[in-house]
Amino acid sequence: MALQNLKIPLALVAFAAVLLVVKLFTAIIVLPDDPASFLVFRFSPSLENYITGFPEGGQYTVLLADENGVIGEEFYLLLVRYMWWPVAALALFVFIVRRRRNHRLR
Repeated sequence: MALQNLKIPLALVAFAAVLLVVKLFTAIIVLPDDPASFLVFRFSPSLENYITGFPEGGQYTVLLADENGVIGEEFYLLLVRYMWWPVAALALFVFIVRRRRNHRLR
């Protein structure tokens, strides 16, 4: 019974963690004089997810590249700009409610 009660909150926390990793460690880089864009994995975390030009000194691994924009770029930007805040807040709320409920049951 207890495991069934944890499935949804655990999945929510896992989804929030994945969104946080995507937010911090990926970016879309657009070159200023070229229509090419790149979805990259970066090794140093940052809250900036849309970069014009390759910054100097950064270490990046290109995940996707396209001449006319990365496939799913709008969805990616929706996730990293807007969706991670409510998901993280909801996961935190569920965690606090569960913690208080477990504390009352003792």
